[in-house]
Amino acid sequence: MFDGSYFRNYAVGFEDWERGYRARLYYYRSLSTALLRLKSDVADVAEIGCGLGMFSYCLLSRAPGLALRASDISQYAVDVARKKLAKFNNAQVETGDAENVSLPTSSFDAVISLDVVEHLLHPESMISEVSRILRPGGVFLFTTPNGRSIGARFKRRASKAQLASVAGSRWLWFADRDATHVNVRNPNDWRNLCLSMGLQLVRDGSDGCWDTPYVRGIPLIVQKIICNGSHRILMRITPRLPWLLGENYIGFWRKP
Repeated sequence: MFDGSYFRNYAVGFEDWERGYRARLYYYRSLSTALLRLKSDVADVAEIGCGLGMFSYCLLSRAPGLALRASDISQYAVDVARKKLAKFNNAQVETGDAENVSLPTSSFDAVISLDVVEHLLHPESMISEVSRILRPGGVFLFTTPNGRSIGARFKRRASKAQLASVAGSRWLWFADRDATHVNVRNPNDWRNLCLSMGLQLVRDGSDGCWDTPYVRGIPLIVQKIICNGSHRILMRITPRLPWLLGENYIGFWRKP
């Protein structure tokens, strides 16, 4: 399912890794900075669902002393991530199931999972595994499409005429364009799930409104300048905004 064609069609293919990494670097830097500040003594990190290894690459570039274990269910993604992370002697990349993590109990200071839980039939299994492998005081960072976002509200009401137009795909909310997204939830659902697994909320929120267009009658270029531009600026300042209307939910959690 998550082979090379998936990453080429929906995300970014291996041949475009450098371009994709540069395009997302502002976001990865912001998240990694927040993580390192929140857990200044972090030494061992696990990334569940590492994809092509872009966030891990950014994190290790900024904190090369970390020991990192990354995993993904996609063999294609694992092969790409291994090649890209080979420059770091303390990085291991392996194939793994996010709902059944084969990592030792209480062995990590931080666990990261970006855009993974929406792909899982049983995300509670992954959150339970995260709680198990974290050391006391360890931090869990995860992101996922926000079912309460402005885009979800506006675009899920798009008319058939809009969807049938030449630019119809633009009127599909980004999370609905990926058929493997089987568990898109609202922030309160994720909060309740994490709390039920014994995690404590440090802070959460969402990002900006970047899934343009949002409004009919306003040129797309104008919406991109206003929405996408402000999103990039704000994400360089802070890894998450306190509101819950952005396209992705972003949560920082801690194991007591």
